[in-house]
Amino acid sequence: MAIPPPLPSSNPATVPASRSRKKPLGLHKRIGLVLLIPAFLGIVLAHATERLRPYRVPTGAMNPALEPGDNVIAEGISYLFRKPRRGELVVFRTRGIPRIQQWNPNPNGGDFRYIERLVGLPGDRIRIREGVLYVNDVPLEITAPDGERIVYTEMGIHAVKTDFIVPENAYFALGDNSGNSSDSRYWGTIPAGDLLSRVVLRYYPLGKMGGVH
Repeated sequence: MAIPPPLPSSNPATVPASRSRKKPLGLHKRIGLVLLIPAFLGIVLAHATERLRPYRVPTGAMNPALEPGDNVIAEGISYLFRKPRRGELVVFRTRGIPRIQQWNPNPNGGDFRYIERLVGLPGDRIRIREGVLYVNDVPLEITAPDGERIVYTEMGIHAVKTDFIVPENAYFALGDNSGNSSDSRYWGTIPAGDLLSRVVLRYYPLGKMGGVH
């Protein structure tokens, strides 16, 4: 009687796959990683401080919305997701505005931060006639905290132009205290890359704490 061959097992033995071993990082790579982390954090922190930081108002150029000695918070995180809007109180740096040195000369040069009101977007036509600000031939009324309309001083002989078209990738800003403000009437537009943030809160003096507009 022939003996049938054994049936194959339903659970054949499997040979475990060899596990690949990860090589530990070399000393030089570990040192490089240790140095890279703080450098990266430093870049992030420097960027963040420009996007969210306090400022102290030094002059009366934005009076009555902001007065000398006011302490405010400005944030630019929203500008990572949307464009600046007309009427916002914005913070910008001056390094990209060559003519600004003619109006606020500094023997050491330098890069400063200004706070002014954004009134002109790229492509806008800006004019001032009889104290009224016109944007694209439409009167733009800015009101003070007491409800009074801001009256703008006309662009005089020292102005860049009396009828201004805002170029692409640039913005036009004015101080609310028009007769005592060095602004885009005189030194031109703000490059888009130099517009950093918008003022959202006045936190000092305590009696005036609250939002600003």
